Amino acid sequence: MTSALDTLNSASRETALALLEPLVERSPWVVELTVDQRPFADDAALAAALADTILAAGTERQRVLFAAHPELAGQEAAEGRMTDASTGEQARLGLLSLSADDAVRLRALNAAYRARFSHPFIIALHRVPDLETLLATFERRLAAPAPEEHAATLDEIASVIRSRAARAFGPGAKPPRTSLAATLEHPAMKAILPLVASTALVLSTAMADAKDTIRIAGNFATEHSSSLAIAKFEEELERLSGGEIDVNVFPAQQLGGAAENVQAVKIGAIEMMWVGTAYLTRTVPELEVIGLPFQFPSREAAFAITDGPVGTALDDMMAKEGMTSLGYMELGFRHLTNNVRPVVALSDIEGLKIRLQPNETHLATFRALGANPVAMDVKELYSALEQGVIDGQENPFAIINVAGYVEVQKHVSNTGHFFDFISVVGNKNWFDGLAPEKQAMVREAMATAVAYQRELAAEQDAAGLAQLTAKGMTFTEVSPELAAALREKTAGVATETKARLDPELVKLLDAETAKLGM
Repeated sequence: MTSALDTLNSASRETALALLEPLVERSPWVVELTVDQRPFADDAALAAALADTILAAGTERQRVLFAAHPELAGQEAAEGRMTDASTGEQARLGLLSLSADDAVRLRALNAAYRARFSHPFIIALHRVPDLETLLATFERRLAAPAPEEHAATLDEIASVIRSRAARAFGPGAKPPRTSLAATLEHPAMKAILPLVASTALVLSTAMADAKDTIRIAGNFATEHSSSLAIAKFEEELERLSGGEIDVNVFPAQQLGGAAENVQAVKIGAIEMMWVGTAYLTRTVPELEVIGLPFQFPSREAAFAITDGPVGTALDDMMAKEGMTSLGYMELGFRHLTNNVRPVVALSDIEGLKIRLQPNETHLATFRALGANPVAMDVKELYSALEQGVIDGQENPFAIINVAGYVEVQKHVSNTGHFFDFISVVGNKNWFDGLAPEKQAMVREAMATAVAYQRELAAEQDAAGLAQLTAKGMTFTEVSPELAAALREKTAGVATETKARLDPELVKLLDAETAKLGM
């Protein structure tokens, strides 16, 4: 089998640039100066070439590098805690449970460092043995001559580059597909996270120009309606702002799975995300009120709820958890697939091990149907189906198609058991920090994108089932008798969910659904 490194060495220059660029996010000058050094003997040689390019560029490149890497600026460490998504490393160093004295010390170092050097303090956590060493290193570098500290900063970045290159092109890494459009969807590329979200540690407030850069992440395939809509958001916002706001879009799990994106937005490591609403229910359980089984008869009825008083109430609840809601897109009616048997009767669902989103109402629904539901992040789903760890999953037809689940599933039925939403969410502190006119631009651009997505989603959904059967899936239509049995079997789930949610919200939902005759 051709290795990832072999593919890199033999690819055209254009393809090689696309393969290398994720290793040094948005710093194309690094790969431009490195790519012609091919062939690389191994991943270590590749990593050394990339790192040496950075180091050889010298201090005059440093400000250019930071300008190209707004994500390196990070955010102010709240209460002295470090703004970094590598929670395993934070826990190892004790950064998640700092003493009051250490927190004060850390904040003071951070302020002094930025005041002196006017750029973030950067250090690779994997090279730090303990908290005291980290603090001592911080103090030493704060006192160092400026040229020496610039070199130390570049060396820390180079260390991260080496680590990332080893993961992407080291022994055992699968060769990326040579299609440029597909490159960033490959597992080897998905494993490469931004420096701030992997092993780099950044302590600082955002640079002055970084506040006008929006990084937005999602886990949907690039051709899914939501990803296409976010591309429209990017285009529209840059037009409205006259280029003053730059949008960097990361679809297809480039910045990790859905759960990782939620965490990244909550802590401010990235500004925005678009994510299945179910992934937010662990933070805002009240969102389950729009995820009940067989709740909506149509997409029009579903959006009448989210675009009305219920949606406004949910937005307020998200705001209390540090998230600004910017709109609801369509994920759509979810349908069951499996590899065991066609679903003709209720008994055909019993005993199936089915992957579900981490939403308690969804899990309870499938337990009521006699299945064995398993909560699993979307990034793990394809391999779990491929390896037979689970029997099936449930998703809208369009997702089943674009995510390639047709390759690892045999049977599909139009169960339509939930209508699901995609939430577009921003970090509240970031959004509130924007000038009012820029907040208005973001909302206007996203409203345009949401309207576009809903229309496109309906088109993709209508075509989805035919595409699945054309690719070899066996479709078994749900009979009226089975549909009635599914509703009857799960009727108690909605009652149980409402009983544990805010009574005023439930009362509002019931009033709004009554207006719609649902």
